[in-house]
Formats: sequence, structure tokens, C-alpha cells
Amino acid sequence: MKKLITACVALCALFGLVVQGISQSSVFNDPSQPFGSFMNVTDLPINGGGYQFGVPGWAAKDLRATNYADVLKLQACTNVSNPGDAYWVIQDGSGRGNKQMDASWYVDTASLVNSNITFSGNVVDCTLTTNYVCQAFIKVFNASYSSVLQSSVQTLSNANSFFSLNLTANAAGAAHIQYGFETVGPNAPWTNSPDSDGYITIRANAADPKNALVNPGFENGLAGWTSYGNGGNIELTGNTYYNGGNAVGASNVLVYEGLKVQKVFPTFTGGANYSGIYQDIPTGAGSTWSATAKLLTHHQDHIGVWDPDGTNQCWIEVTFRDGADSVLATYKSPVIDSLSPVDAWIDMTVTNDIIGGTTLTAPAGTTKVRLQEVYYQPYGYAGGSVYADKMVLDNLSPSDPNITTLPLSQTKLVGETVIFSVVASGATTLSYQWKTNNVNVPNGGNISGATTSTLTIANVQKSQQGTYSVDVTDSAGTLTASANLTVKTCDEAANALDNPGFETGTYSPWATFNGGGLKTNGDFWAGITIANYEGIIGSVVENGGEYDGAYQDVPASPGQIFSADGWFFESSTYQLTEANQVWLEVQFRNGGTPIALYKSAIIGTNDPARPLDAWYNLQATNGFAGDFVTPIPNATYLVAPANTTVVRYQVTMHVVGGSGGILYDNMHLLKKLPVTVTAAKSSGNITLSWPSQCSTSYKVAYKDNLNDSSWTETGSVISGDGGTKSASFPTTDAKRFYTVLTK
Repeated sequence: MKKLITACVALCALFGLVVQGISQSSVFNDPSQPFGSFMNVTDLPINGGGYQFGVPGWAAKDLRATNYADVLKLQACTNVSNPGDAYWVIQDGSGRGNKQMDASWYVDTASLVNSNITFSGNVVDCTLTTNYVCQAFIKVFNASYSSVLQSSVQTLSNANSFFSLNLTANAAGAAHIQYGFETVGPNAPWTNSPDSDGYITIRANAADPKNALVNPGFENGLAGWTSYGNGGNIELTGNTYYNGGNAVGASNVLVYEGLKVQKVFPTFTGGANYSGIYQDIPTGAGSTWSATAKLLTHHQDHIGVWDPDGTNQCWIEVTFRDGADSVLATYKSPVIDSLSPVDAWIDMTVTNDIIGGTTLTAPAGTTKVRLQEVYYQPYGYAGGSVYADKMVLDNLSPSDPNITTLPLSQTKLVGETVIFSVVASGATTLSYQWKTNNVNVPNGGNISGATTSTLTIANVQKSQQGTYSVDVTDSAGTLTASANLTVKTCDEAANALDNPGFETGTYSPWATFNGGGLKTNGDFWAGITIANYEGIIGSVVENGGEYDGAYQDVPASPGQIFSADGWFFESSTYQLTEANQVWLEVQFRNGGTPIALYKSAIIGTNDPARPLDAWYNLQATNGFAGDFVTPIPNATYLVAPANTTVVRYQVTMHVVGGSGGILYDNMHLLKKLPVTVTAAKSSGNITLSWPSQCSTSYKVAYKDNLNDSSWTETGSVISGDGGTKSASFPTTDAKRFYTVLTK
């Protein structure tokens, strides 16, 4: 047992504010919006900063803001070309500006008053010199613009960064909202090389209403996408490129929009293989589409070549498919390979190689269109990664009927309510029929809406998980959309890992490296018939390179507490030989940089008494610093150190020579919640209460003196189930201090 929290009890009053009538609005740097401008001129700060004047609509050539395709470029503001003008130019021969320019570019609207506004975007590059500052802002003005009633401001200074401001514009007297950008710095006379003061470029992140894809920029991970091979990887701006396995000098991952990108790399099988992601959209014959994406390969993780078999390749493709998933037509973009530009986003457009152009028409028999990223490795172990962002599948001319909003896959706890919805249109009256695993869902019991656009399942049970689909029909035909329902028990939900036992039949969202594969009960492998620890599928790790295994990254923050374990099996017919080793490890990482490491006991010949032909549990407890060498204190409960953004759960095999392999299954990464205890005294008893967590046991302990060396346990072990637990004890005349221990 281990004490996580010693709790004392206080009486608290909580006051809540209910805000009514507030709508949610997201705004972006959108070049299609009419931007206004305003310039305030002051003396330089060194001269007191006194206000001079303000002018709306400053001359466009001097208030320099330019849209290039989807990028807004802001530069130092200019004004005069006469170096002898002492008002504007310092008369010391330097030609430097003599005034401070506060320039704003903004959208002005009254429509956002009384709404919650989020203004976000991406800084692509920033080379502004240190005497210039650029900020993104949201400002709320009164009717006459004489007062700023509310504001939210964020300084923009780092290339490849994301900004996001939020403000609820509900101040009394609010009449106008402005959102945009403000630069402050000395005026830059045209005669003094104003471009030398640098620039800042900001991505135009306007929404695309025709894009039919769910989660096209991966801001919700892989939600809506299906991965295969090694396509199930999400990277953040704080992560770094592989760089030959060397964190020193590794560059931060570039992101086109938002905070995340998808990463694909090949499986290292020695033979030809494919990896990637795809998403299916229901449609019918005659609909027209276009498809684009942004892809990048970086010099520190460059798409590779395996001589003499050729280069790895990556492309985007669109396929039209029928109800049996047969491909009716295929269209592709150009490929990215080892000769493609590096370190820059490449526009990938799917082209119609039959009639030319970029418009793709669904042929007869079509029931869905698939946008797919494909990474092809023809042979060997060339490796290298490709990064994807801003996937677009535009529905240019819809079919009849047409599904405009797909039902979303969901994960629910047993007993919760599930709601699946679809939004569709058609030339004639629409009808709906929901199905589960291709069988019509009946109304009744805990199910309602089976023949409407919204299906509701109350008090959902484990037996009701599966694939749910809806047939949308009008006089012209039928389209079908589907989503997956995963129902977890409380114990399953406590596990931070997705697909912890590989029961989906794929590795996603695990990433694999070198040797390994999934094994099903009854498979013959390494002289044994597979019998997995739990369920019907497990994974093996074996020699495919010096280091082999699989890992899964989970978002984390400093101070969070985890425990990690898993089940392992070594066969006497395929035991590890020479100095080969396998272990479970947990890495706390800041982006791509490891901060701390915890490892389990080692499976290998260093332990000749290790179990063979039996499943046994390993737990990551042995601590090391970020260099993976320097020891730190061992722990059962692993606390994320300062600057943690990700916790990585990984099975690792180190191959020195020889042979052998390990089967593993039922992996756990439990996020442990601190215990918050309240106490109540009544009728000679004190009752302790606390919210519990599944997969956790609790035991009450006490001290009569806080200086006592140890706690005395009392009462029975209490199993957590997600509800509130309590324990009562007789009061005593003397003081007694209680705590709750967890296991």
C-alpha cells in the first residue's frame, strides 16, 4: 500500500456563475474577410512615448500587410523617404525612425457581441528584430469606440507556433468586436532598408465548408481515421524529429495548422509493405470531389532509399467503392520520395489522370469515397517518415441523398447514454434505419429513435458495443454511414492505453519498430500454439533489428501519477539467447525529449531462474534520468516530472545476437487519482468519504500523533468502482489523524 494524499477536511462554500445566452464562435485569420486598419503614432519610448495622433486607413504601402496565398505577412511600418525630415527620422546619420508606430489590422463586427470568441491560428515564421512586437488580440469596444471594455492579447514571437485567444464578449455596453493583429515598433523609413527589420507570417486558417472529412487536421488525434501499418502516429509542435535517434540537435516537428500532425513510416519487415490512414465518406454515383493534403519529409527523418530496390514513396489517393468495398476507380497525387524537397510543406493534389484536371466523379455503383494516405516501402529497411496535415476532401456536387454530418464513433462506460446522429439532405422525403453489425436495431427497452436521424441507447451495456450504421433513403437511393461504439467497464476505463490487449486486430494507436506482430489464439508460433493471456489476440516481439518493440504515447502533465504493468510469456522452445533482453518501460517526455525513465525487471539470460512457458506480470518501477543511465529513486507510483507533456508506454527488445521472442498482452498504464477525503462526525462515529477509482484498492490508516514513525492500518480493504466510498470508526477522546492509502 502507498499513501498518495494525506487529507484534512475543511468546510467550503462554492459559488457558481451561470452565463445564459452565450453562443460559441471560432474566428481565424481569413483573407476573405474585410480587414480594417488603424495607426497610432507616438514618440519613441526613449523620448517619453507621448501620443502624437491616430489615423484610420493609413496608406496601404506604408502599413504593410500582404496576403500571399494562405499566409498573411506583416512587416515594419514605413512612412517617408526624406532622410532630412526630423519629425520622422533621427538626425544622427543612421536613418533610423524617430516615431513609434502602433499598427492594427483587424476584422470589425457587431455580430459577435454576447458570444464566446476563440481566435486562433499558426505563426509560420517570425524574423522581427527585437525592437518590434507583434500581438494577436480580441477587443470589445463601446458604441463610440472611445473605450476598450474587454480584451485578450497574446504575443507572437516564435516560428512554428500556435496561438489561441478566448474571450466572452458580454461586458455592459459592448457594441463592437475587433480581432486581428497589432505590431508596435519604430517607423522604418523607406530610405533605411525597412525589410531588414524582419517580418512575421501567419497562416490563414479559414474553415472549408465543403470538406467532408472528420478531424481533417488531426487536432483530435486519429478520431474519424483508420490507420494501418505504422500510420497511427500523432506528433505535436513540441515533439522533435528522429534525427538518427539523437535528441541533441533534433528540430521541433513542423505543423501546418493547429497543434498536431499525423506521422507515417514503414513497417520493418524486410519485404514490401504499406502504411497509412484512410477515411470513408458515404456518397452516390455522379457526385464530384476534389482532394488535397499537405505532406512533409524532414532532413532529420528523411524518406529513405534501399539500394538497389529503390526509394520509399508516399502519396494521397481517392478511391470510389461499392457496397462490397470493391474499388471502382482510383485517382492519385504525385509521390513524395527521396528526391522531394525537405523541411517544407508540399501541396499534394489528387489528379484525374483519365480526363485531366482535379475533379473526380463517382462512377455507377458508388456507395462511398475514400481519401487515403499511402506510404509504400518496396523492400528492406530504408525507413524515413512523412508528416501530414490539412487533409481535404471537398464535396463539390453532392449525390442524392447526401449525408452532410456523419455519426461519430464513441467510447462510453457501462450505464451511460449513447447518442448517434446523422444529418442528411435529399430531393424527396428521407427515411432512416439504424443497424448494429448489419442487423436492424429495434425500438424498445433502452433503445429509441431506431428509424429517425438520432439513435439513443440509455444505460448502455457491454454487449451493445459494435459497429452502428444508418441507412438514409429517399426515392433516388440509399446511403449508409457507420460509427463504432466501444463500451468499457470501470476497470477498463481506468487504463490510459487504447487497445491495450490488441483486440481490435490492429496495432493502432500503438507504433511498432522493427520485429514483431499480432498473434491470434490457435496460431502456431515458435514451436507453440498461441494462447493469449486475455481475449483472442496478443503481440510478440522478436529480432527484427537491434531494438524492437511497440509503444503508445499518452498526453500527460507534471504531477500526474501513473502505474504501469503488463503480462509476458517466454516459451522454452524460443527463449532468449546470448545477451538478448526484453523489458517494459515508461518514459516521461517533453515533446520528443525524454525526461525520466522507469523500467521493469529484465527478461533475459541474466536471470536463468525466470519463468518459462507461463504468463507473468512485470511492472515498471526502476528509475533513471532522461539520459536513461543515471539512476533516480525507484517507485511503484510514477510521478510525471516538471515539463512533462507525454508519457510513453513501451515494450522494448534489445538484440545483441542469437534468437528468441516474447509474447505480451493485457497492458496497463493506470492514471492514479489523488485521494480527496472528507470527514463527518455523528453519533459517536467519524465517517470518512472519498471518490474512488476503478482498478484501485483503498485502506484507511491512522496516527494518534503525527510524529509517530508509521501509520496503523484499520478496517478492511475497500475496492474502488468509480463511486464514493466511506468507512466509519468510533471516535476517541484523544486526537486521531486519518489517511487513506491506495494500492
